[in-house]
Amino acid sequence: MQFRYKGINLFAFSDTHGLHNALHIPADTDILVCAGDAVEDNLDPADYRAFIDWLRQQPGELKVFVPGNHELMFDIAPLWGKLLFENTGITLGYNTQVTYKDLSLYLLATPAVPMSDVVKAQQADILVSHYPPEYLLGDDRQSEPLSHPAYHIFGHEHADGGKRWKVGRQVRWNVSVYDRLINL
Repeated sequence: MQFRYKGINLFAFSDTHGLHNALHIPADTDILVCAGDAVEDNLDPADYRAFIDWLRQQPGELKVFVPGNHELMFDIAPLWGKLLFENTGITLGYNTQVTYKDLSLYLLATPAVPMSDVVKAQQADILVSHYPPEYLLGDDRQSEPLSHPAYHIFGHEHADGGKRWKVGRQVRWNVSVYDRLINL
C-alpha cells in the first residue's frame, strides 16, 4: 500500500507468507515497510534468506521489517533472527524507533506493549506493528494510548487487507496482502 507523508513516499505491506516475489514495489519508494509474516512457520533459514535477498533488491533508501507471528525464530531463537538481518541494510523493527529525514517510525514487534514503549510510540509519526490496535495492549487496557501517531500500519488479519479508517486524527491501515496474493 503506497502513500505519501511529510513529502516521503512509503510503501507498506504484510502477510506475504513466502509469496513476496509477486509484489510490485514502486520505483519512487523512499521507505519500504514489511509489517511481518514474510515467511511461514517452518523455521527454514533458506526462506528467511530468500526474503531478505528479495527485500534488499527492492526500491527504498530505508527498508524496515517488523516480525510477525509467523516469524517463529524471533520467539524460539531471537538472537539467530537478529543475526540474519545484521549487515543487510534492513532495519529490524524489534521495539525500536527509526528516523528518516523528518519522519519518525516506531517499530513494534510484540503484542503485549510495555508502557515504556507506549510512551516512545506516542512520539512517532508512524507506528508499525504486525498486530492490529486491539491486540497491542492486552485485554485489560484499551488501544487509545496508542492513538497519537498519525498512522498505525499493521497486518495480521488477512480478510481485512487494504482496509483503512480513521480513529480521531490517526489513520489505521491494514496492509495485509495475503488474500490478494493467493488470488493472483
